[in-house]
Amino acid sequence: MFYRLDPFQVALGYNSMFTQLVQTPAGADAVYLGKTLNKAHQRYYETVYYFLRWADAGANAPETVRGIQQVNKMHKAAWSRAPGAGHFAWEAQMAIIVLSYFEDFVRKTVGASCAPVPPQVREAWPLWSAQLTQHFATEDGAVLPNFGVNYPRTWAEVEAFYWWWEEYPFEKSATDEQKLRAYEVSQAFQSQFSELFFPAGFGWLGGQVFKTFVPPKCRERTRLGHPNPVMERIIKFGVWAQISIQDLLPDSKVAPMAKLYEDMQSHKSFRDIDASIQQSRKSLLHNMFLTTGLFFVVISVVFFKYFGGRL
Repeated sequence: MFYRLDPFQVALGYNSMFTQLVQTPAGADAVYLGKTLNKAHQRYYETVYYFLRWADAGANAPETVRGIQQVNKMHKAAWSRAPGAGHFAWEAQMAIIVLSYFEDFVRKTVGASCAPVPPQVREAWPLWSAQLTQHFATEDGAVLPNFGVNYPRTWAEVEAFYWWWEEYPFEKSATDEQKLRAYEVSQAFQSQFSELFFPAGFGWLGGQVFKTFVPPKCRERTRLGHPNPVMERIIKFGVWAQISIQDLLPDSKVAPMAKLYEDMQSHKSFRDIDASIQQSRKSLLHNMFLTTGLFFVVISVVFFKYFGGRL
């Protein structure tokens, strides 16, 4: 099911997912008070790794169930700080649905055809996801036994749920504090996406890309802001061209995420990944300053050598 998406698209979908989840009062509390932003890149890589493992092994495989049990423990710790946040199935189901629907959402956003997405992929998502989410435990004392209850049964229901979520006025039941939490978390996820895929000094471009692929009403509720209209058109055209060309080519025999998955399997722990990313950013920024400084020195020497006597 992940065979068409590359690491950039998956990261964009992942961070967009969290931005959509914090629109709800429970989502804002759970993500903010649950310390999800601590070790942010670690959490991203761990989540992607889990999803790839579960997709590879199967929704009901013993290793999948064991992995979800570990996630249940993390959720329980988060909910202890935000009681009531894990009571119903909405947020957990939408988390899977955003990733399910993301390719279609991107295609429709940029005006590309959805026809090339194989029908068996659409048929597989609801079946796999419904089985997977039944292993996610709800909060102690919740009415629902797990997050798989009433999961969308067909692709049409998956799509309908996605847009129902976009239209539902969650802001009417959120407090000012919860709205502030949604804003702070959304800004943080935008920054994390930019930090992973854009060089130092180009965070503004990463922000424009990120905003382009977060649904409009979600951007308004979280006060993320809308992309610059000119940049939005340029970004959409670029993505449309990329997708259109990709659709004309035969599908790769190796999934774009395969290399990343192999690299992840070689890691015993993701605990140090935030520190390593921060260090790489510092090194990159340092090298950029050195290169820029050297460039201006060379230009100055050349200028004064050839033109200094004429001034």
